[in-house]
Amino acid sequence: MPGRKVFSEHFAHFVEQHGSTNIQLTPIKEYTWEPLEPGPSQHVG
Repeated sequence: MPGRKVFSEHFAHFVEQHGSTNIQLTPIKEYTWEPLEPGPSQHVG
């Protein structure tokens, strides 16, 4: 499914343990949304 989804840390561990490679997880601390931009963007730093 396209778009951004919010998952728990427990789910992140599940993905890691099962070796899923078709998913990109971003820690919520590194994810920001700028309401004036056309869509969500990631600012890492």
